[in-house]
Amino acid sequence: MIPIRAASRNAISAFMVAVLVFASGSCAKKVEDHPAVAVEKEKGYTVEIKSSGLPNPDPFVCALSKGMKKDVDHVRWHNQSGKEVTLTFTASWPFLEKLEPIVIPDGAYSAYYTLDLSALNTGYPYHIKDVPTDAGHGPDDPSVSAEP
Repeated sequence: MIPIRAASRNAISAFMVAVLVFASGSCAKKVEDHPAVAVEKEKGYTVEIKSSGLPNPDPFVCALSKGMKKDVDHVRWHNQSGKEVTLTFTASWPFLEKLEPIVIPDGAYSAYYTLDLSALNTGYPYHIKDVPTDAGHGPDDPSVSAEP
């Protein structure tokens, strides 16, 4: 009699497993139910800060657009100098974000900074503390420029 009970339990267990497998398969969503969403690549500028080289940073002059070029109204910096850097704008501040020095740890990217559309169409020089900057033609500071 014991072998019959074991057989019954095994049959019931197998039946329950089959029911669960069938039920879970019918509830699963198909991949086609969720179409892939295309993610557009960021179109702002990334300025590379290196320990040395020409130009440094690259690009030395970053031209931002006030609307003529779609999505080219913001910039960020990528620090590859081997140490933390601080960017300080020396003439005035061209961005919508709060005026403050931009501190970037080594190997990191800064946040994006968006051009203020009311900024004058001119260059906005900045200084990078403790990193040599050179455009290859003299001792100018790098800059972000506002263009129509």
